Amino acid sequence: MYRFKMVICILFASNMMFLGGCGEVESNVANDVLNEEITDLESADIVFSGIMTGQNGYSTTGEISIYYKSDTDQYSLVLDNFSSDDGPALFVYLSQGNALGNAINLGALKALSGTVRYDFSGNQFDPAFDHVLVWCDRVSRNFGEARLEP
Repeated sequence: MYRFKMVICILFASNMMFLGGCGEVESNVANDVLNEEITDLESADIVFSGIMTGQNGYSTTGEISIYYKSDTDQYSLVLDNFSSDDGPALFVYLSQGNALGNAINLGALKALSGTVRYDFSGNQFDPAFDHVLVWCDRVSRNFGEARLEP
């Protein structure tokens, strides 16, 4: 009977770690709040935008804009009025759909709130990208997503 109870406790604990574990370990997010400069994007075209919504029970919100500067062939993804729950391995992805099949990693999530910016070159952009994801790499879980619209 003791072994049975021990096995049940271990199974319960491992399931709890899997189901809620992304936020229970040390964070990789560098800042609680960050307000990055975007005034240099005033002359750039907004080519895509969307609204970030939380997924899988996580609170992740904000406005997404992707700017394009044709003179430098550079894109800038801006998360504005952004807020997210914390996790140990949160990254920002551009993806086709809301999974990581065809996606590029723009980098670790820089802050849990504020205005956050990710710059990337035109040769990294795939016109099939139609989502921005805040993704926990540790447990392969979507914290938030925005569907991009032209």
